[in-house]
This record gives sequence, C-alpha cells and structure tokens, in this order.
Amino acid sequence: EYERGDISTEEFCRRLRAETGIKQSDADICQAASDIFVPNQPVIEILEELYLKQWPLGLLSNTCDAHWQWIEQQQYSFLNRLEPLVLSFRAGVAKPESEIYEIAIERVGLLPRNIFFVDDLPANVAGAKAAGLDAVLYSTPTQLLADLAERGINITA
Repeated sequence: EYERGDISTEEFCRRLRAETGIKQSDADICQAASDIFVPNQPVIEILEELYLKQWPLGLLSNTCDAHWQWIEQQQYSFLNRLEPLVLSFRAGVAKPESEIYEIAIERVGLLPRNIFFVDDLPANVAGAKAAGLDAVLYSTPTQLLADLAERGINITA
C-alpha cells in the first residue's frame, strides 16, 4: 500500500509501530528504512556512458515516499540523467501491474517495442514484456553490457 501511494508515510509509521511495538519517531523509522541504499557504481558508469551518447534514459521504480525523499537528499548526480521518472507511490500503481507500464510508455512517448527495460525481478520483467517492452532481467553489469550490445548499443563502461 505504501509503495502504491495508498497510505501516507505517517500512516505507514503508525501501522509499523502498532504491529511491532516500537516507539521510534516517523523520522527515525524513515531513516532506518531508507539508508539501506547503496548506488551500484558499475551500473551508474553504464548509465553515464549511455547519457553521453545521448540515449534517452528514464526510471520506472517501485518505491515509497520515504525512500524517494532519502534518495533525493543524497543528491546523486545520475538522477539528473533520468527523465521521465515514473514512481509507484506517485503513480498509484506498482510493477508488475500493467497500468504502470502504460504510464511509463505514455511518458516516454515511444512505441513499447522501442523501450529497453531492465529490472532485477523476474515478475517485473514479465510484466514489461506483457506490455510490449523489450525487457531483460538484470544480473550483473557485464550481462547488462551484453544485453545492450545485442541491441547494437556498444559502450566501454
């Protein structure tokens, strides 16, 4: 519900306290839940190389308000390379539901078959393929480079 934006951060924290008996503040809960993220530097290097070659890049993510606020506070420069941003908590729908792919396709403005989609969850890749996207399962940066090369996109990152 939280990733879909159906409940607020305050409601999520209230429910978590009720279920677990913890006493932490909303801010402490959000910090603990969000400082788990570590950028995947090899993938960021691939992204930067694609950006330099002027490939359009976007983000379709299942995330919640607390996670996204934390990520934005890190001021990761690579986020500036991504447009559009389709975030589940803002879209009101989450992967692998078909509606979120439809939103992304509309915002990208390309035919689905011309959108290359990468995700680390098989269900999300299956959902993207069902929506007509060219989708692959992420496993390693080396495999991602091979997947790109299969599509005629050769980079040196």
